[in-house]
Amino acid sequence: MKSLIQNKKAQTQLVLLITIMASMFTLLHFAGVINVASIVGYDSVYKANYGSYCCFKTGVYSPDYKDTEKYLDDYGGTTKTCNYNTDLCNVKIVCDQNSIQTCSGGYIIDGISYTYSLPRNEEKVFDLSAGKTANFKTGIFVINEEHTVISLRTQPYSLIQRENGKPILYNTCILNSDLKRKTTTDGVSNVPFGQCQSYFLDFISVATKTYSYNNKEVICQLRKLYSIDNVKFLDGSTKKIQGNEIKSVECCPSEPNCNENTFVFVEDNVRECDYDVQCANGGDPYGVGQTTAREFYCDAGTCKSKDMQVECTSTSVCIARYGEGYVCDLSINNFGKCTQSSAPYVCGDGYCDIGETKVNCPSDCELECLEGEQLVITEKKVNCMIGYPINFACDTTTIKECKSSTTNYTLWIIIALVVVSLFFFKGQIFAITGTLLRKVGIRV
Repeated sequence: MKSLIQNKKAQTQLVLLITIMASMFTLLHFAGVINVASIVGYDSVYKANYGSYCCFKTGVYSPDYKDTEKYLDDYGGTTKTCNYNTDLCNVKIVCDQNSIQTCSGGYIIDGISYTYSLPRNEEKVFDLSAGKTANFKTGIFVINEEHTVISLRTQPYSLIQRENGKPILYNTCILNSDLKRKTTTDGVSNVPFGQCQSYFLDFISVATKTYSYNNKEVICQLRKLYSIDNVKFLDGSTKKIQGNEIKSVECCPSEPNCNENTFVFVEDNVRECDYDVQCANGGDPYGVGQTTAREFYCDAGTCKSKDMQVECTSTSVCIARYGEGYVCDLSINNFGKCTQSSAPYVCGDGYCDIGETKVNCPSDCELECLEGEQLVITEKKVNCMIGYPINFACDTTTIKECKSSTTNYTLWIIIALVVVSLFFFKGQIFAITGTLLRKVGIRV
């Protein structure tokens, strides 16, 4: 019985330790102290859309008089303050309809005294500048204070934010926590009247591996290099934001046979192959110069390359040679030839249009994996005379898919945690296992 109690205690400690470790990783990740993706060679880089907001006069009163009405005899007097973030404030004094005599008294602004005297149902309105306060007092010199109503209305400066063409109105020019999270430290938390600031409209998070180009950190997306800006925000956070395009490259390292230092397809990264599609660029030709193309092919189980002369690798070459109306055809069956076309969309323009497929126009429609993904090529038996599991007299088709390359890293982290737990708590785990087996009648 004592041993069982000890085993239960050890089991509780083990579960508690694993829970604490997992919680610490989670909290540190969301707090920005560590980045789980960066631990396995990846980082969080954001694509961002930009918006703007401005501090304007709106002409709308908020609050209006009725929201702030107060009788002078309440709490022994009243104070009305016009805050700094306003265009205009008005103070109204009313002698209500129940009064049988004149309402009279005074108030002080910046040490200067003012007086009022109002018959029944009459009112007086005066302006109060931003940052000023009007103090109304009671006493022997104030008449009919129980029928004197004091109220204030304001025309605050308003922040007008535009998202996707839609205006959003805030009743203050002081940024809320959400806008602070999206505004860089170049801006200010209290936007001055008449001024505008830019902010990040939204963030699109991409778990991507970063690379070095000219001693600067970059990312590679769809065969283009982009700079990375480390941007600080008003809430104290820092994010990596995808910056300007630097240059187009031959390939991104997420593609097979692409060198991550030169961003160029290389022959010897993958030596073994069964099909051309397992070689660089899926075995399809691609331009390496204005009139030079290269393609990789599978020869005796090895990917090899060959260069060939073509008429063009971009439409600009055709226009320079033949004039407007000519385009460079980059389809597989007619790759690198200038053709006359009046169609607004052609193969090679970068858009997978109606009628184009990854078979007849891979340059526009071929599957290209984003950073953080890996191109997986598999074969599938189709049109079989006898189906699964015999698969007799079948056609073979090649399937290309983009799958997350971080999955394996996550699995290895989980395995590592299990191994560490087994190493430090193997005695308790074996004891608990033995106890459980004995309870079901199995001797160990």
